[in-house]
Amino acid sequence: MLIGFFDDTEVNVNGKIGSNIYVFGGYFVMHHQLDQLQKRISKIKGDYGLKGNYPVKWNLRDGRLKRFYEDRGLKEAYNNLLGVSDEIRRSLLQLLKEFHAIVMACGLYRQIETTKHVNCYRWAFENLLQRIGLMAQSRDTKSNSDSSLLIVVDWPQEGVSKSLFDIYMSGYHDGIAVDSSQPYFSGPLSLYRFADSVYHSSTLHCSPLQLADLVAGFIKDFIRWCKKGNHSDRVKYFFPIIGSSFYCSDKGVVNGYGLKVSGITIDLDAKIKKLLQTDGSEVIHG
Repeated sequence: MLIGFFDDTEVNVNGKIGSNIYVFGGYFVMHHQLDQLQKRISKIKGDYGLKGNYPVKWNLRDGRLKRFYEDRGLKEAYNNLLGVSDEIRRSLLQLLKEFHAIVMACGLYRQIETTKHVNCYRWAFENLLQRIGLMAQSRDTKSNSDSSLLIVVDWPQEGVSKSLFDIYMSGYHDGIAVDSSQPYFSGPLSLYRFADSVYHSSTLHCSPLQLADLVAGFIKDFIRWCKKGNHSDRVKYFFPIIGSSFYCSDKGVVNGYGLKVSGITIDLDAKIKKLLQTDGSEVIHG
C-alpha cells in the first residue's frame, strides 16, 4: 500500500495584499515503511535536542507552532528550534530520498481577486487528486492486488469544512470534478484500489504530516522563486534534496506529473533542470 501525506499552503507572488497561489503538496511512501519513517523523524528531532512529539514546520514562526511550544512551557526548546532551522529541515527532507518517497504537488493561481480562497484550496486539491489518479494508472495499481492507496491530509483550512470529502468522494466513485464536472483522465479512483475516503490529521501532532508541511512549504518558495526570483539562496540550498523525488513521466518531465501549477505559465522543467544541474542530481521516475 502507498500512503500519502499532504499539506496545504499559500503564497503571494504579485506583491498585492493577500495570497494568490494555493498549494497542496506532499509525498507517498510504502505503508510498511511508515513505522520506520516515524522513528527516523523522531531520531532526527532528537539529534537537534527535541523530543519526538515536538512539531517542526517549514514556517517555524507560524503562530500555531509557537503557541504549541509556549502552552507547554517549552519556550527554550522553541528558541533552540529557531536556531537550527535550516539544519533540521534539511535533515528531515533528506528522508524523502532515503525512503524512496514520491513527491507530488499542485498549485492554483487565483486570477480573479474576488475568487474565494476556499475555492482555490478546493480546486488545488482537485488537481492533486487527478494527478494521483494518473500516477495510479501508470503504476497499474488496478491489476496489482498488493497495491492500494490511502491519502492523509492536514486538517482543512477554515471555511473548507468537509468539502474535501465531497471532492474525494466524487473522484473516487465517479471520476468527475465536483465544480467543473471535468472527467478524470484516469477514470474513477475506485478503479485503482484507493481507500474510499480521504483522511484528516493534524500537522502539529502527526510527524509524517510535518514532513509533508516541509515539502509544501518548500514548493511554495520554489514557485515564488520561479515567478519572482525571491529566496534564490534558500531554493538552491534545499532543491537538490527534494528535486530527485518528484514524480515524473518516463521521459523525465515533472510538469503535469509530480508538479502542476494551474492558471500561470512557468516552464517548471527548465527551472528544475537549472537547479539540479547545480548539484549534479537527476530526476528519478516515481
